[in-house]
Amino acid sequence: MRPPRLANVTPELQQKTFEQLKLALARVQSDGAPPAGLDANQALQLRGSAGAVLLDLVNAAKTPALQQTALGTSWCAPRRTRACARASSFTS
Repeated sequence: MRPPRLANVTPELQQKTFEQLKLALARVQSDGAPPAGLDANQALQLRGSAGAVLLDLVNAAKTPALQQTALGTSWCAPRRTRACARASSFTS
């Protein structure tokens, strides 16, 4: 398994990245219409890409608080995927 790409950045940059991911995920709700300027496929791609970066952030988080907060986002919380479960097992 490769190390998380966000493992070598400061906790402050990790936090800023998380804040941007929250904004991106809020714009492209999984159960709503795509935001203005995006079609359905673009919204799906944005959500998928943000989810991939979020998972990388969870695995790279340098603070337990950030890791727990990231695990509670709308992308990870309702899913019981192996990736989210694996990431949460590192925090318990």
